[in-house]
This record gives sequence, structure tokens and C-alpha cells, in this order.
Amino acid sequence: MQRQYFFIVPILLVLLICTHARLTEAQQLNKPSLITRRMNISSTPHFQSWQLTDRSKQTQTLMTQFAVPWNLNLALSSRTQVQLTQYHVRSDFQIGSVGDQADIERIDLQGFGDVRAKLSHAVSDSFLILVGASLPIGRRDLNRDESLVSAALFNQSLDFGVGRLGEGAAFDFGSGYVHSFSNATISLGANYLYKGSYQKDHLTVISENPVYDPGQELSLAAGIDVGKETFQLRSDAVYTYHTAETLDQQNYFHQGPNLLLDTGLAYKKHRIQLEIFGQYLQHWGSRRPDLEGDFDILVRELNNRLVYGISANYRIGQRTSVFGSVSDKLIRTHDNRKFAAIRAYGLNLFCRVATGLGFTTGVKISDGQIKQRVDLAGLSTYATLTTGF
Repeated sequence: MQRQYFFIVPILLVLLICTHARLTEAQQLNKPSLITRRMNISSTPHFQSWQLTDRSKQTQTLMTQFAVPWNLNLALSSRTQVQLTQYHVRSDFQIGSVGDQADIERIDLQGFGDVRAKLSHAVSDSFLILVGASLPIGRRDLNRDESLVSAALFNQSLDFGVGRLGEGAAFDFGSGYVHSFSNATISLGANYLYKGSYQKDHLTVISENPVYDPGQELSLAAGIDVGKETFQLRSDAVYTYHTAETLDQQNYFHQGPNLLLDTGLAYKKHRIQLEIFGQYLQHWGSRRPDLEGDFDILVRELNNRLVYGISANYRIGQRTSVFGSVSDKLIRTHDNRKFAAIRAYGLNLFCRVATGLGFTTGVKISDGQIKQRVDLAGLSTYATLTTGF
């Protein structure tokens, strides 16, 4: 059991800092896993919907996304694993006047995304290396309207899983180290992400050669877990440095470094587990030379974020468990002005249908405000059927 424990911890650490997706909330619904098998296939259809009502402009915006990812996990050996992920997404953006259903502008964006591959290998019980690649087969030929939908999906107040479908080729290399002593475990990790350039054809009106270079990323992570079976304290920190983005070799956008702090205190007793958690994301020094938005900057407002809440997991029997959470998310600008406040309620259910077959379903309901004039209402659901061989 100790060897398995050493193997799992660095994998979780490196996957945290190597992901190409945006950072998600700390209260994201847990998905219990099946007994470890040589090959595991799963698909998690995920539906998200947000309604934004602007009281000052008397407009109502509805944004929805339905994503169907495919995941394959293959254990080449007890120390080496391969993971493949690919998805199909449909996103819709609708805006109209409050109470006027006849005057609605609707834009949609749909297509297949890139294929992402990761290879992890445990060199020893305490040291892991990981190599990842993104194969650029996803859709990139977006028109101006579709690009506006893609940009809207990056709203920091919302938590859409997919913003861009196709990007350039990307490669990353990471490593993780873990050491356990007494009642504590410390872990360290590092990762370098190289993202290749690609064409933004819809920007030909402002550039003869709209080749977009998204820049590179370097991440450093550290974590510590303390406690015994009843009480457990976890604390993690991830620092990420971003290089400048360019369009046609001209400065486009520079995202400063950011620091993610994530902590939680869990109580475990028999069939129940309670946890108080918190997460803080700090951004520094972003520069936006394109003040008018002509370059379609996907991340327009890099505000600081605080998430805190409580969660509970109860194991009903040998095959079934239920998980629930309540959390608050506060977003503030760099001059400490309130930008958004959102509360979320989550509930999910896991059931082991048979040996090697599990089913998970969940729902999350959210409400809040942006800048005290835009009301938010959100709904997120998903369902997963996982098989192992």
C-alpha cells in the first residue's frame, strides 16, 4: 500500500500543473474512481448554462455549452500510464432585450477539439516524470462571430470547460517528487509548456499575416499533507510564469505571473467525510496594448479570485456514495474593487453498477452578481459511465 501511495501523490501534483485547461473551482464535484485496471474508458457529457441579466442596459444574455469528451487511460505497466482525451463541443450565445423574446441575436460555435496525450512514468516510488502533447486537429477556422463566442466563454465569473476548439501544437514536460515522514507528506513539481503558433484567419482585416503565438508557460508547485486517518490537512501552491503573446510578431498581450493557493481540512469518520476548503488565485502585471478589443483578446479581465466552502461525502453502502458542496466565489479587481460574487450548490451520486463498471451523475446550481448590476443564474449537469478492462 505504501508503494501505491507514493505513486499516486506525484501524479496528482503534476497533473495539476500540467493541465492545458483553465483552473477550475475548488468545489468541483468529486468523481470516485473504479478499482485500478489496465485500461479505462470514460465519457462525461457535460451541460452548462448561464443567464446574465443586465439591469442597466435591460438586456439578457444566455450562454450554454454541451461538451462530450472521450477519455482513455491505459496502464502500460505498474509505473507507466498513457492518457488520451478528445472532445466535441457545441456552444451557444444569445442576447436580447429583457422580456422581449422576438428580438434575439443568436450565435453558435461547434466542432471537434484537439487530441491531448499524456505519458507518465514513475521512475521510483517518489519521483515521476510526465510528457504531454496536444495534436492540432481541432477546428480553428472560426469567423468573427464564432470568435466572439469563444471569447465570451473565457469570462472569469463563469466556469465553462472549453473555450477554444483548435490551437497550435503544444508539448509539455514535467516532473514531480514526493517524500513522506512521520504524519506528513511533502511534494514538489515543475512543468514547462510549449504552445505552437497558428493562424487566426478572421483577423486578416487588421493584419496581413495573422499568425498568433500564444506564448509559453513555466509552472512550479509545492504541497504538504499532514494528519492521520481522522483529521487531514492539505495545502498546495502553484506559481505560473507566462511569456508574451504575439500577433504577426508584434506584442499582443502579456499575462503576468499568477499564484494559486489551495487548502483544505478534512474530517473522516466511518462512512462520512467533511471538508472545509479554500482557494485563492492572484494575478500580477498583465499588459493589454489592445484597449479597443480589436485583437479579440480571450482573457480580458485577469482579476483575483477567492473560493471557499464546505463539502460532505457519505458512503451509503459498498457500491454507492453521495457528495454535496456549498461554496462562495468572490472576484476582485487589482485595486480591490468587488467584481463578482457567486454562490454554488453541488450534488452528485456515484454507483458501482458491477465489477469494472461505474456510473456518476451530478448537478450544480449557481447564482450571483457581476459589478452589482448584472444578475447571474447558472446550471451545470453531467453524467459518466466508466468501464475498466
